[in-house]
Amino acid sequence: MQQLKTTLLLLLAVLVLTACGGDNNRNSPAPVTEPATGSGDEPAPEPEPRPQATITVTPSLGRITGADVLVTQADGTPIAGATGSLTEDGTVSITHDGTYTGPILVTVTGNDGATYFDESAGTNLPMGADVSIRAFAPSPLEDVGVTILTELAAQIVDKLEGAISAADVEAINNSVRASLAPDIPDLLTPPTIVSEDNISTQSLANDAGGVYALRLAALATLAAGEAAPALAILNQLASDLADGVIDGNGADGALASLSYTASDFANLFSNALELAASSLADTDLMAVARDLAVAIDDNLLQAVLDAGVVLPASVTVLIDASDIPVDVGGSTGGDITGDFDLTVSGEVITLGIGTEFSAIITNIVAPTPSDTAEVQKVIEESIAGLSNIQNLIVTIVNNTSDRITFDVSFDANQSGVTVSFKLRYDYVPAGTSPTDSGSDSSGDSSTGGDSSLASDAEIAALGQVCFFGGGPEAVQLPAFLTAEARTLSYFAASAGSPYENGQTATFVFSSSGKLFIDDVEVAGSPVICNGNDREAIWKDLANNLIYSVSDLQGSFNEVNVNSGDGGSFLGQFSQN
Repeated sequence: MQQLKTTLLLLLAVLVLTACGGDNNRNSPAPVTEPATGSGDEPAPEPEPRPQATITVTPSLGRITGADVLVTQADGTPIAGATGSLTEDGTVSITHDGTYTGPILVTVTGNDGATYFDESAGTNLPMGADVSIRAFAPSPLEDVGVTILTELAAQIVDKLEGAISAADVEAINNSVRASLAPDIPDLLTPPTIVSEDNISTQSLANDAGGVYALRLAALATLAAGEAAPALAILNQLASDLADGVIDGNGADGALASLSYTASDFANLFSNALELAASSLADTDLMAVARDLAVAIDDNLLQAVLDAGVVLPASVTVLIDASDIPVDVGGSTGGDITGDFDLTVSGEVITLGIGTEFSAIITNIVAPTPSDTAEVQKVIEESIAGLSNIQNLIVTIVNNTSDRITFDVSFDANQSGVTVSFKLRYDYVPAGTSPTDSGSDSSGDSSTGGDSSLASDAEIAALGQVCFFGGGPEAVQLPAFLTAEARTLSYFAASAGSPYENGQTATFVFSSSGKLFIDDVEVAGSPVICNGNDREAIWKDLANNLIYSVSDLQGSFNEVNVNSGDGGSFLGQFSQN
């Protein structure tokens, strides 16, 4: 939480330094005067000039043509003359009454003849009257870009109660920009227009308009396969960001049919940027496309609130509900957070008689599986009503992005009688069941069993594992080995070693048979060689490495790392 607060303070500083709105200059055509009127020989008084202003609107879903454009005051009050229609180049310049200087709303609405060029679909698509995108600006600027991102900001402005100030608009636009387009100077920057004429000419330059256009194309690419990808991703993000964060949850809980997940959004977006750049970007922009990123760790609504915008209670309650970290790294395991359902099942044994039970707790946060001590604390708190808890063992079974499972066993004294508990804590994304998740559901019973033993086929798929005689045999890992995560240090690095001396890594040996290093699954199917039941061996097929852990019959000793080709020794991990 402290890190979140620090980040938001830094964000606030950025908001002050990069406040949008430019210099608010407006074109000033020659003043329009009213015809002179008077009576008799007296000259009529000169009328006051009526100030005029011109705004050029550049919307983009790619290029939009034929759509209607309306500029109003922020509350929807009409501004005289502030209407127009997009031309073939995808822009329109509107001259209107310049007496109003407050915040404005620009709305681009489709009609029967309007089309937009969808960068992902690669073709012009109809833009009907039911489709509109908007942008709020702090004042009647000369140039306003209207995009997916300005529409997301507009939906936050919609949440405000009472009058909308220029400061509100600036803070909200900047919060969206800082999260989804941190490398452009202003959310209202007109993006370079993309159409069928330049889809393969690689003409987007490495400037604000080109970078903005590339980001919009990448967002559309995320929803590739949808009938209207740009509109689909707009609707998905709008629903997802109702609670302020990209977490797969909207205002009413988990969302279905998203083109991404909270854990893979950043990686998918990075890949989409490269894909879009391959057909749109010039050499300079292509060189930096991979470095363009998103900063979605923080809650947009919280950033808006901290910038001084007054949000109603109906919005702040959504912030509180989503005040959890989001894993955007895309790795397996790790800080998997969000809305999960927990199924607790198992058996309670009293005086030799077992009673099975199962219960589901919905919409909770899954713990971090690599921190077994913290998990144990959570479980202890959940069973705090029991007395004299002894022999508590927490064993990691699954550690994947869509399922976290722990086996828990302990004894408790209830009214002088010892009661034994053998439980399974199974966390899966809300709305699914443990058997739906597809992660390591290999028929384990709630009380354990030997389902973690590798099959003959799994062992055969490893290829050569035993380099010093004997054949591989499946092995069941002992409970003491799987009961906790171990942070180990590397030494004795030899030529070709994948690690350096002094490097540390966290090892988790799952009772399901999987080996995790720094929360990433690197191997499954542990075996022993030549009947040596003191050393379990895994083969990391992706990196062609052998990991050997000992001692299975005593206490943890070390992890040796060997070459997957000839078994040569590369180095060793051990506790400090």
